[in-house]
Amino acid sequence: MLEGMPAWEYDLWRAEFNRQPWDYTRDDLRAGMQTSALINIQIPKGKPPVKPSMFMPFFKEERVEQSGSDVIATLHGAKSAV
Repeated sequence: MLEGMPAWEYDLWRAEFNRQPWDYTRDDLRAGMQTSALINIQIPKGKPPVKPSMFMPFFKEERVEQSGSDVIATLHGAKSAV
């Protein structure tokens, strides 16, 4: 696959992976989402739902809001840097 991929496209994929990893590094999030979903369907009405972060041992409340145009600009910037 890499033989047929230009360097700029590889850099775009690498930048996207650095922005949002799709490997095992976010297994804690997936496990937290599954666990909270299973618990929330059993919680009586009137009680607050549990959050996935309650089941994530290394969770940090840190979120950067990005618009679609910000993401595209970042990817184009990575492409022009090559």
